[in-house]
Amino acid sequence: MAGYSQSIAGLPGYSSGTFTNSGAAALLTVNTPSDTTLGPVIAGNLSLAKTGTAVFAVGFGTNLRYSGNTQIDGGVLRLDHNSGDTGVSTYSLPGTVTLNGGTLRFNHTGPGYYNPTLTFTSPIAVTAVGGTIDFSGGANGFTLTMPPITLGGDLTVSGVTGNPGVLYDMLNTLTLTASVAITNATGATYSH
Repeated sequence: MAGYSQSIAGLPGYSSGTFTNSGAAALLTVNTPSDTTLGPVIAGNLSLAKTGTAVFAVGFGTNLRYSGNTQIDGGVLRLDHNSGDTGVSTYSLPGTVTLNGGTLRFNHTGPGYYNPTLTFTSPIAVTAVGGTIDFSGGANGFTLTMPPITLGGDLTVSGVTGNPGVLYDMLNTLTLTASVAITNATGATYSH
C-alpha cells in the first residue's frame, strides 16, 4: 500500500502470506459484494473498513494484525472462533471497533464444544446509524463478555436460540451518547 489508502473487493490472488502497509497510516476498505473468507494476514500501519452487503470472514486475531481501528459500515465482519477443548478464549481486534450500520458476528466453529466462553477485549462504538452484534454457530449456548461500549445509536444484539442461548456479560462500561435502544433477539440474556 506504501502509505496510500485503497478500496478493494476482497483480496483476490492472496490465499496466504501477508498484505501489509509499511508507509504512512492508510485506510484499507474491503467492499465485499459476495461472501468471502480472508486468507492472508492484513498487517502494518493501517485501519480496516468493511463495506458492502456480504460477509467478510476472518479467524479471530490470527489474520488481522494492523495497528489502526476497525469500522463496519455494511454487511458482516464474521470472526470465526474455535475454542477447541477448553471452550475459553480471549480475543481482540486492532483499535476500536466501530459499528456504522454493519454487523460484528462471532461465529463458533469448535467441534463438540457446546457452551464456549469468549472474552472480546476491543472497545466498541456504535454510531447514529446503529449496528448489530451477533453470535452464530453450532453451539447451544455461548457466554460473551463484552468490552466497554459507547452507544451513539441503536444496537441490536442477536444470537443462537438453543438452551441456554447466549449470555452477554455487560459488566463493563456502557456509555450512552444519544437516545438509543438495545434490541434483544430471542435466546439472548444479559448479566449486569
